[in-house]
Amino acid sequence: MELFFREYGSGHPLIILHGLYGSSDNWHSLAKKLSGKYHVYVPDLRNHGKSPHSDTHDYDSMSEDIWELIDNLSIETPIMIGHSMGGKVAMNFCYNYTGLISKLVVVDISPVDYNNDLKFMPNLLIHQGITNALLSVNFQQAKSIKDVDNQLENKIPEIRLRQFLLKNLNFKSQPFSWKLNITAIRQNLENITAGLQLNQKPKELPETLFIRGGLSTYIRKDSLDKIRLYFPDAQIRTIENAGHWLHAEQPEALLNLLKNWL
Repeated sequence: MELFFREYGSGHPLIILHGLYGSSDNWHSLAKKLSGKYHVYVPDLRNHGKSPHSDTHDYDSMSEDIWELIDNLSIETPIMIGHSMGGKVAMNFCYNYTGLISKLVVVDISPVDYNNDLKFMPNLLIHQGITNALLSVNFQQAKSIKDVDNQLENKIPEIRLRQFLLKNLNFKSQPFSWKLNITAIRQNLENITAGLQLNQKPKELPETLFIRGGLSTYIRKDSLDKIRLYFPDAQIRTIENAGHWLHAEQPEALLNLLKNWL
């Protein structure tokens, strides 16, 4: 699948992979700040942003999309940064396409199976609620972004989350529509939240950093064993006073950590 991507700066190649419901646009500010030293590529993953839609939405397919991007653009030994779902794509990519990445940064996600994790169950229910809410919007009755927001308000009371999701609204179409392939995402939620079933460990893994939000539940102490299993030499850092969306909540702290580590 040929993905849409944004491109910034020059230098050693660096690829940023966004998370679920996100897009390349969410990482624009950080990409620009890294572009003085790096040639930054930020694709929209399948079923997100301006990239094509597909009924298939799993980590092998998304990894293949990234390989196609790297191959088409002749990108050599990129650094790869992945947040949430994008972090799982990046981890999966390391195992499926060994030796192509020079460094790996995984932001607030781990390889664990969140479907069978009772502590994560509230998060899974939130994702089901989000997709159901987005699918319930009646665009025939929406003449403005505010109209869509009003329809979502009862189902998604958090203003900040609604504002994030509304960035996926295609308000240039008549009637409005979602840029996201909500149906495919809803049907594949179990694939998205599943644990990674990685192949035999490569002879050599890239230098790896896991970054977790101090207020997030996505990387807990009981996730560390699974991280060490797949990435035994990984470093793990915490950004305090940040939840899951570190790049929005603590952008300067994340930027400084990346600059110092990379």
